[in-house]
Amino acid sequence: MRILHVIPGLTHERGGPSCVVRALLEHQGRAGHDVRLLTTDQGARCGEQAVELGVGCRADRLAVHGPDRLAFAPGFRAACRAALRGVDLVHVHSIFTHPVHAALAEAAACGVPVVLRPCGQLHPYSLNRSRWIKRLYLGAWGRLVRRACTAWHFTSEEESARSWPADSSPRFVIPNGVEPSDYAMPREEARRAVETFLPALETAPYVLWLGRLHAKKRVDLLLRAFLAGAPRHFKLVIAGPDTGRLWGGMARTLEREAHTAQRVLRVPTVTGRNKAALLAGATLFAMPSEHENFGIAAVESLAASTPVLLSPHVDLAGALHREPFVDVTSLDAGAWAEKLAQRLADPDRLARAGELAKAWVRQRYAWHRVSADLLDRYRWVLSGCRAAA
Repeated sequence: MRILHVIPGLTHERGGPSCVVRALLEHQGRAGHDVRLLTTDQGARCGEQAVELGVGCRADRLAVHGPDRLAFAPGFRAACRAALRGVDLVHVHSIFTHPVHAALAEAAACGVPVVLRPCGQLHPYSLNRSRWIKRLYLGAWGRLVRRACTAWHFTSEEESARSWPADSSPRFVIPNGVEPSDYAMPREEARRAVETFLPALETAPYVLWLGRLHAKKRVDLLLRAFLAGAPRHFKLVIAGPDTGRLWGGMARTLEREAHTAQRVLRVPTVTGRNKAALLAGATLFAMPSEHENFGIAAVESLAASTPVLLSPHVDLAGALHREPFVDVTSLDAGAWAEKLAQRLADPDRLARAGELAKAWVRQRYAWHRVSADLLDRYRWVLSGCRAAA
């Protein structure tokens, strides 16, 4: 099969979408398919860390001009037109950017089937952010999007059920995956590694939050809940890029009390073995988001044998709520403080539950399984979506 992937940018700071595309390129290529990537230098030109691709991955990164968010690349449409020649299917990741619009327009003109993964951007929560711009786009170009899109790829049942367009167009649900071996690190080894690159942690146990600092992630709520409920010997590690420029205000609040500031550690973008160590060394992973169309960092944490505490607005929570290594708690600082106090009072119990999580992830979210399921859906698309998805 000849597959073209299109994504506006490919940097570590852009989180899940970048990780997914990198993994798909690797696994689909390993399965013998002819796979190619078309993207831009969105993010990377502003200092973000470009995702490195495996040996043999064919990729073209075009230069962005103007605002980074729009990702306008003057040569993208022509490059897409050339790349579509001889392609069986194009898998487009994201929406509301110039590269995605160009890819959809060119694929529709060429008659190449498109699988569109909107990455949560068509869920009501996201559509209500910058709503007028998005409404204008869908009003002007929504018909093109629907005409070009042969099938929609969603990562949760919640995203599929609630996302635009609310019609019977072909769609399927396949979650994001992880590479279990990337997170297979004994806890003691992980702790030694974390204490090396984060010496301020000393030997304290810690709760981990990892992601892009954005208002919807509710790090502010987690800070209040942790300081009110977590045992005093625990620390909170906040790791990831400050894309929303929120940390300055939070840090000033923490600095008003010295003992409070000492309990919270800030780490910028972390990747590779340091990221795996940070996940595996944590006592608990916390994700109090107002909305996550999947929640890949939570799956990575479980792959590292670390239990998770989620808000019910993390779509992954629906698949996890009965498992012993997860708690789902309403988005309320008092409820989170109470749950943190309860769970962190028995870290040995959390560790035992975490060991069960590792096998659970291998069975459901290992990339070789997810990639194989996605290739089956590609074949379904190429058959005209005639069989049941």
